[in-house]
Amino acid sequence: MTLTSPDCPLQELILETVSKKILNEVEGIKSVNISLDFTKTWTTNHISKEGKEKLKKLGWNF
Repeated sequence: MTLTSPDCPLQELILETVSKKILNEVEGIKSVNISLDFTKTWTTNHISKEGKEKLKKLGWNF
């Protein structure tokens, strides 16, 4: 998984939210280990069409 930057202020919240979502919604999963990878630069091209539509409703422009 990657974030916008290694200094992302929401890193802890994002990792916790993703872990909880996986544990609660994927049957048979008992633990989650998320690895962060910053070898490729993150851009808005990584946001899905659905994600961009949701963000536009919140006032974000791309």
